[in-house]
Amino acid sequence: MRKQVAILAAAALSVCTSGFDAAGEGKPAALEARSFAVPGHGSLALPVPAAWKQEVSQPPTDPSPTITFSPASGDDFKVLVTPLWSPTNDPNFNKPQEVRRLIDNEARKMLPSAVEKELAVKEFKGAAGTGYYYLATDKAPKPGEYPYMVRALAGAGDLLLSVTVLCRAKDSPAIADTLRALQQAAPHKKAEASPAKYAIVVPGEGWRISFDSPALAETPAFRKNGPSDYAFRGNSGRFNISIFVETPQGPGKTPKACHDFYWPKASRDPLIAKDTVAASHTPEYYRVQYDIVMDLQGRAIRQKNVNYYLAFRGRWIDVHISIIEPTAGDEKVFAAFDKSLRCGD
Repeated sequence: MRKQVAILAAAALSVCTSGFDAAGEGKPAALEARSFAVPGHGSLALPVPAAWKQEVSQPPTDPSPTITFSPASGDDFKVLVTPLWSPTNDPNFNKPQEVRRLIDNEARKMLPSAVEKELAVKEFKGAAGTGYYYLATDKAPKPGEYPYMVRALAGAGDLLLSVTVLCRAKDSPAIADTLRALQQAAPHKKAEASPAKYAIVVPGEGWRISFDSPALAETPAFRKNGPSDYAFRGNSGRFNISIFVETPQGPGKTPKACHDFYWPKASRDPLIAKDTVAASHTPEYYRVQYDIVMDLQGRAIRQKNVNYYLAFRGRWIDVHISIIEPTAGDEKVFAAFDKSLRCGD
């Protein structure tokens, strides 16, 4: 139904390493602080040039959002920032020695496709942690691809910021602006909220979807997801939820019809551990539970998922919830959601 988007970067560069604002021409751009929600970890403040456009994407099966910055017009550069964290609360996850090991490994893998004979990894100190970056130039960029890249990893509180800067010019000011942003990155912690009851009104439909879940970071509200469809996404710590209200894509106006159309598509996800798939149904919905196993910085991370398929007043509803690295105590969250989920006036 909705597919996870993989962002592949290729490429690289050469820029001045003493005083990051020396890269590029002219006076460095004034930066403005922008804040981005990080599931279970509060928010991240990043100071970037005011003219930069931004977009935040977070596929339902991906625990980490990716922030993409681009120029006000054109495509001279693209900056991708993904905040990562340790699902197991490993205290060494973003310590300088571990970050250096990770980026050294990256540089070695990139070297065969780079113009440079050696990719020197440089260190910088940020307000919230230590970072490292390397610069490389692509040997054979394809038409339309960016020929220059900076890769950086930086500790920021309990986060590890994974950053890629793609440029068409090796003296692009975007490089210095990004490195300055990393130096000033500021994470802000937020406590995981308490359980709450929700009844979200579907715009223009005259009915709502109700459920009990951990208190969500933002006030729940549907947004347009097409001419007549709606979507909602929310999170509370390790708990994530998405709801899609859509025009039926096939025959039938029952939860089973909704399930029979969407689950065969969703089940193709190669990250699903097939031996964990379990299906059941009630008068309210068809339910499919499964685990997704992801690789995060060389560690296997498990995410427990449940998809609920409903039908109400000529609409199909797909509700997806998940918890990263679930514990025995999380079973009560799933049980409460199972019991409370319904559509009605």
